[in-house]
Amino acid sequence: MEEIIIFPGIGVMHARVNAGFIAGQDLTLVIDTMNSPADGRDIAAFVAKSTPARIMAVVNTHNHADHTFGNQVFGVPVIASESCRKLMQENLAASWSPAAIRTAQESPGGERLKGLQVMLPHLTFRHGLTIHLGPAPERGGRGGQSERVAIIEHTGGHSPGHSIVRVPDAGVIFGGDLFFVGRYPFVRQAYTPHWITALRRIKDLAPEVLIPGHGPVCDTQRAAAEADRQIAYFVETKQQLADYAAKGLGLNEILARADEFPRAAEEGYHRLHRPNLETLYKECQKDGIIAG
Repeated sequence: MEEIIIFPGIGVMHARVNAGFIAGQDLTLVIDTMNSPADGRDIAAFVAKSTPARIMAVVNTHNHADHTFGNQVFGVPVIASESCRKLMQENLAASWSPAAIRTAQESPGGERLKGLQVMLPHLTFRHGLTIHLGPAPERGGRGGQSERVAIIEHTGGHSPGHSIVRVPDAGVIFGGDLFFVGRYPFVRQAYTPHWITALRRIKDLAPEVLIPGHGPVCDTQRAAAEADRQIAYFVETKQQLADYAAKGLGLNEILARADEFPRAAEEGYHRLHRPNLETLYKECQKDGIIAG
């Protein structure tokens, strides 16, 4: 894992997935907790040596295990959207059942899951939430603002409960899994019209720094380029699916021609290209773009 200080009071733990923190002079907010209690402990150690402001809460940008399985480490309330909590609760009877977790713990690398106790969000919101963390550290304010606030906004898109976290005084956005920088997007729980809307909004906000859920930290230009890349992938793929369906091809026939469809990236292609086509085909059926 790589520890990155973006600005005073804003840091990123960069690995296969990204987590981070936002600190004012009074309080600190942790953004996502990665994939295990061991990951959570690494994040907690990074925060402890980076800011004296106590951790007051954890924010889960969405419900997936690689962003939530370190929650238990921090001993503070967890915040997420209402729909994020609902999806996490549903997982307890499915992929996060005690039997499923035991299997994961016994698998290669499962030692980092030792002692896992899934912690659901304690505080939920429907549209958004603003958290006041005290004066902004050292660097001072941007645009005359000197207070450090974290603005959490529900976006949907990648999953129904997805949210972003903005830090206006620093021009930073934690974009969660709306952004897979240089990688294939994971769309199994996605609704791409909402995803596209969220990407366009973030592009319009022109953050000085964009922290993606996966991939390297981006400046304004890279964030805009990544938003455009993912939007083009969704739009072009769905259009081609609709065109093939209009010619009478069914899903299996379309999947047999998967190599004719746009590639979002090289990384993740073999794992996600065909599953994404199937998910987007079903989305097109649901929205009436392809006959059901």
